Amino acid sequence: MPEVVADDSGKEAAPVLCGAKYFADANSRDKEGVESVHCLVLDVDNDKPGVGAGATPDEAALRRALEGMQAVVYASPSHTKAKPRWRVLVPLATPVPPKKHRALVRWFSDNLVEGFEGCIDVAST
Repeated sequence: MPEVVADDSGKEAAPVLCGAKYFADANSRDKEGVESVHCLVLDVDNDKPGVGAGATPDEAALRRALEGMQAVVYASPSHTKAKPRWRVLVPLATPVPPKKHRALVRWFSDNLVEGFEGCIDVAST
């Protein structure tokens, strides 16, 4: 069972998991300051209810899909049994340039869990 991660300070004040390396002169964590991406931080929580394309897989299906990969799976603070919300950290063997990040996340969304195509919120990742 994944550990539920919570922060009493709330989402906005909580520490950020970041899989990117920023340029030395970057003055914010905006995407323009990203030099390379080393780890994907995936929001597996599209809000389509039920089962199937666009819905969120249950923990067992997600873990089966990740077998053979190095990955960390944990429940987001807003996770419930009725509305599962997962975070998946996937370290990359080779850093990728930021312009390839969105396409890689979209590929994972479309291919990670068979029958749940579109389960990753690509826009928020």
